[in-house]
Amino acid sequence: MKVRIYGPGCMKCDTLFKLVTKAAGQSGLTCDIEKVTDLGEIIAAGVITTPGLEIDGKIILQGKVPPMDQLTAMLDEHAA
Repeated sequence: MKVRIYGPGCMKCDTLFKLVTKAAGQSGLTCDIEKVTDLGEIIAAGVITTPGLEIDGKIILQGKVPPMDQLTAMLDEHAA
């Protein structure tokens, strides 16, 4: 599974990256997790408010950092 976190490097973006990494580890998922900070790439992906979360090419979250259980559920849903 390919996961991308979009954001300029703010605290929320960093927090989302850490939580996604932790959630994937707790679920035993093998994920390629990438942090995208380039403004051009963020805009090209269609992210309007950061942080943005993309799983396997689909933007599934923008503008917030959800709780760990919600992130785990999102990752598990896309892993199936």
